[in-house]
Amino acid sequence: MGNIQDFIVFFNIFLQLIYHFVICHGPPQQPEIPSPVQCYGRCLAKCTEENSEISLNQCRKNCRKYGQQGLCQKEDSECWGKCKDLSSKKAEGPPLSPPTEVQATINDNYTIDASWKPGIGPESEHVPIYMIRLQAEFPERKSAQIFSRGLGHSGMAFPSAENVCGPINIRLAAVSQSKGIGVLQNL
Repeated sequence: MGNIQDFIVFFNIFLQLIYHFVICHGPPQQPEIPSPVQCYGRCLAKCTEENSEISLNQCRKNCRKYGQQGLCQKEDSECWGKCKDLSSKKAEGPPLSPPTEVQATINDNYTIDASWKPGIGPESEHVPIYMIRLQAEFPERKSAQIFSRGLGHSGMAFPSAENVCGPINIRLAAVSQSKGIGVLQNL
Protein backbone atom coordinates (compact mmCIF):
# COMPACT_ATOMS: atom_id res chain seq x y z
CA MET A 1 0.00 0.00 0.00
CA GLY A 2 2.93 2.32 0.69
CA ASN A 3 4.11 2.19 -2.93
CA ILE A 4 0.80 3.54 -4.22
CA GLN A 5 0.83 6.41 -1.69
CA ASP A 6 4.46 7.21 -2.59
CA PHE A 7 3.51 7.22 -6.27
CA ILE A 8 0.55 9.55 -5.63
CA VAL A 9 2.74 11.97 -3.63
CA PHE A 10 5.45 11.89 -6.31
CA PHE A 11 2.87 12.39 -9.10
CA ASN A 12 1.28 15.30 -7.21
CA ILE A 13 4.68 17.01 -6.80
CA PHE A 14 5.43 16.38 -10.48
CA LEU A 15 2.13 18.01 -11.53
CA GLN A 16 2.80 21.00 -9.27
CA LEU A 17 6.23 21.47 -10.86
CA ILE A 18 4.75 21.32 -14.35
CA TYR A 19 2.07 23.82 -13.37
CA HIS A 20 4.63 26.14 -11.81
CA PHE A 21 7.07 26.15 -14.71
CA VAL A 22 4.72 25.91 -17.68
CA ILE A 23 1.50 27.59 -16.61
CA CYS A 24 2.87 30.27 -14.28
CA HIS A 25 5.88 31.22 -16.36
CA GLY A 26 4.40 30.59 -19.79
CA PRO A 27 6.42 29.50 -22.79
CA PRO A 28 10.05 30.60 -22.93
CA GLN A 29 10.37 34.15 -24.19
CA GLN A 30 12.93 35.43 -26.64
CA PRO A 31 15.41 37.77 -24.97
CA GLU A 32 14.40 41.41 -25.18
CA ILE A 33 16.15 43.36 -27.90
CA PRO A 34 16.94 46.85 -26.57
CA SER A 35 14.80 49.66 -27.99
CA PRO A 36 17.76 51.51 -29.55
CA VAL A 37 18.74 48.35 -31.46
CA GLN A 38 15.11 47.92 -32.59
CA CYS A 39 14.98 51.53 -33.83
CA TYR A 40 18.36 51.29 -35.53
CA GLY A 41 17.23 48.13 -37.33
CA ARG A 42 13.94 49.72 -38.41
CA CYS A 43 15.81 52.77 -39.72
CA LEU A 44 18.24 50.60 -41.69
CA ALA A 45 15.31 48.66 -43.17
CA LYS A 46 13.54 51.89 -44.12
CA CYS A 47 16.71 53.33 -45.65
CA THR A 48 17.36 50.22 -47.75
CA GLU A 49 13.69 49.87 -48.78
CA GLU A 50 13.44 53.48 -49.93
CA ASN A 51 16.93 53.87 -51.42
CA SER A 52 18.12 50.69 -53.11
CA GLU A 53 21.01 52.63 -54.67
CA ILE A 54 22.44 53.71 -51.29
CA SER A 55 25.03 51.44 -49.70
CA LEU A 56 24.36 49.83 -46.34
CA ASN A 57 27.32 51.80 -44.93
CA GLN A 58 25.63 55.07 -45.95
CA CYS A 59 22.39 53.87 -44.33
CA ARG A 60 24.37 53.08 -41.15
CA LYS A 61 25.62 56.68 -41.07
CA ASN A 62 22.15 58.07 -41.76
CA CYS A 63 20.60 55.91 -39.01
CA ARG A 64 23.25 56.31 -36.31
CA LYS A 65 21.06 58.55 -34.09
CA TYR A 66 18.30 55.90 -33.95
CA GLY A 67 20.66 53.47 -32.24
CA GLN A 68 21.37 55.84 -29.36
CA GLN A 69 19.98 55.34 -25.85
CA GLY A 70 19.06 59.05 -25.70
CA LEU A 71 16.73 58.93 -28.72
CA CYS A 72 13.73 58.84 -26.35
CA GLN A 73 13.18 59.06 -22.61
CA LYS A 74 13.70 55.64 -21.03
CA GLU A 75 10.03 55.11 -20.05
CA ASP A 76 8.47 56.76 -23.12
CA SER A 77 7.05 53.66 -24.84
CA GLU A 78 5.15 55.73 -27.42
CA CYS A 79 8.34 57.47 -28.53
CA TRP A 80 10.25 54.16 -28.68
CA GLY A 81 7.31 52.53 -30.52
CA LYS A 82 7.59 55.14 -33.27
CA CYS A 83 11.37 55.43 -32.95
CA LYS A 84 10.81 59.13 -32.26
CA ASP A 85 10.23 60.62 -35.73
CA LEU A 86 11.16 57.63 -37.89
CA SER A 87 7.71 56.25 -38.66
CA SER A 88 4.29 55.45 -37.38
CA LYS A 89 3.96 52.89 -34.62
CA LYS A 90 5.26 49.38 -35.28
CA ALA A 91 2.73 47.22 -37.15
CA GLU A 92 0.54 44.87 -35.14
CA GLY A 93 0.31 41.17 -35.77
CA PRO A 94 2.78 38.34 -35.70
CA PRO A 95 6.49 39.14 -35.98
CA LEU A 96 8.50 38.37 -39.09
CA SER A 97 9.24 34.68 -39.35
CA PRO A 98 12.83 33.60 -38.81
CA PRO A 99 15.12 32.81 -41.75
CA THR A 100 15.40 29.16 -42.79
CA GLU A 101 18.22 26.85 -43.88
CA VAL A 102 20.67 28.81 -41.77
CA GLN A 103 24.32 27.75 -41.94
CA ALA A 104 27.41 29.17 -40.25
CA THR A 105 31.11 28.43 -40.51
CA ILE A 106 33.83 29.53 -38.11
CA ASN A 107 36.98 30.27 -40.10
CA ASP A 108 40.62 29.69 -39.11
CA ASN A 109 40.96 33.41 -38.30
CA TYR A 110 37.94 33.15 -35.94
CA THR A 111 35.65 35.14 -38.19
CA ILE A 112 32.23 33.72 -38.98
CA ASP A 113 30.52 33.29 -42.33
CA ALA A 114 26.76 32.74 -42.44
CA SER A 115 24.12 32.13 -45.09
CA TRP A 116 20.34 31.65 -44.98
CA LYS A 117 17.10 31.63 -46.95
CA PRO A 118 14.07 33.88 -46.33
CA GLY A 119 11.53 32.85 -43.72
CA ILE A 120 8.10 31.45 -44.52
CA GLY A 121 5.26 33.78 -45.52
CA PRO A 122 4.66 36.65 -47.94
CA GLU A 123 6.28 39.29 -45.71
CA SER A 124 9.49 37.28 -45.55
CA GLU A 125 9.96 37.37 -49.33
CA HIS A 126 10.72 41.11 -49.33
CA VAL A 127 12.78 41.54 -46.17
CA PRO A 128 15.37 44.25 -46.93
CA ILE A 129 17.78 43.52 -44.12
CA TYR A 130 18.78 40.89 -41.55
CA MET A 131 20.25 41.24 -38.07
CA ILE A 132 22.90 38.81 -36.87
CA ARG A 133 23.43 38.86 -33.10
CA LEU A 134 26.67 37.50 -31.68
CA GLN A 135 26.81 36.82 -27.93
CA ALA A 136 29.62 35.49 -25.76
CA GLU A 137 29.82 35.04 -22.00
CA PHE A 138 33.59 35.22 -21.44
CA PRO A 139 35.59 37.14 -20.35
CA GLU A 140 32.46 39.20 -19.72
CA ARG A 141 29.04 39.16 -21.33
CA LYS A 142 29.39 40.76 -24.75
CA SER A 143 27.03 41.09 -27.66
CA ALA A 144 27.22 42.66 -31.08
CA GLN A 145 24.57 43.24 -33.71
CA ILE A 146 25.56 43.09 -37.36
CA PHE A 147 23.06 44.17 -40.00
CA SER A 148 23.34 42.69 -43.48
CA ARG A 149 21.64 43.01 -46.84
CA GLY A 150 21.02 39.85 -48.79
CA LEU A 151 21.11 36.22 -47.78
CA GLY A 152 24.59 35.92 -46.33
CA HIS A 153 27.38 37.68 -44.51
CA SER A 154 31.09 36.86 -44.43
CA GLY A 155 33.87 37.77 -42.02
CA MET A 156 31.78 38.56 -38.92
CA ALA A 157 33.68 39.18 -35.71
CA PHE A 158 33.18 40.98 -32.43
CA PRO A 159 34.03 44.67 -32.97
CA SER A 160 36.56 44.61 -30.15
CA ALA A 161 40.29 44.10 -29.83
CA GLU A 162 39.63 41.98 -26.74
CA ASN A 163 39.63 38.24 -27.28
CA VAL A 164 36.35 36.46 -26.76
CA CYS A 165 36.53 32.89 -25.55
CA GLY A 166 34.00 30.26 -24.70
CA PRO A 167 30.89 29.45 -26.68
CA ILE A 168 29.54 32.07 -29.05
CA ASN A 169 25.78 32.20 -29.55
CA ILE A 170 24.85 33.32 -33.07
CA ARG A 171 21.26 34.32 -33.79
CA LEU A 172 19.64 35.70 -36.92
CA ALA A 173 16.42 37.66 -37.53
CA ALA A 174 14.66 39.38 -40.41
CA VAL A 175 14.13 43.15 -40.05
CA SER A 176 11.58 45.43 -41.68
CA GLN A 177 10.59 49.03 -41.14
CA SER A 178 7.00 48.18 -40.22
CA LYS A 179 7.56 45.07 -38.06
CA GLY A 180 10.99 45.75 -36.61
CA ILE A 181 13.27 42.85 -35.68
CA GLY A 182 11.57 39.48 -36.11
CA VAL A 183 11.97 36.18 -34.30
CA LEU A 184 15.60 35.28 -33.65
CA GLN A 185 16.79 31.97 -35.12
CA ASN A 186 19.75 30.16 -33.55
CA LEU A 187 22.55 29.21 -35.90
